[in-house]
Amino acid sequence: MPKLAHEDQDLARAIGDRVRRCRSAKGMTQERLAEALGVHAETVSRYETGAISASIALLYRLADVLGVQVEALLPSDHDSTSEAELVDHFRLLDGEGRALVLGLLRRLVP
Repeated sequence: MPKLAHEDQDLARAIGDRVRRCRSAKGMTQERLAEALGVHAETVSRYETGAISASIALLYRLADVLGVQVEALLPSDHDSTSEAELVDHFRLLDGEGRALVLGLLRRLVP
């Protein structure tokens, strides 16, 4: 497999990190994600570390399996968290976590 250019490696690592965070937030192992995608666990590990880059088709499959919008897997041009990413993270919370977040928001927003 050809080596990725430096910028491509950075992008692959950033996407892999987001995949790992979404997978972990869902309580899913690499093995379980690999099974859902029909690939080996080592392949998931290589995606998550940025050793290989995910195709556009795979990004959509990952988003579907992880229960997030594909945008949640893509790095943004700015440091702030996007609204879609916040919604995706909120959806991954259990009932107690959602209640905690909503309680905090009610205190912060008059």
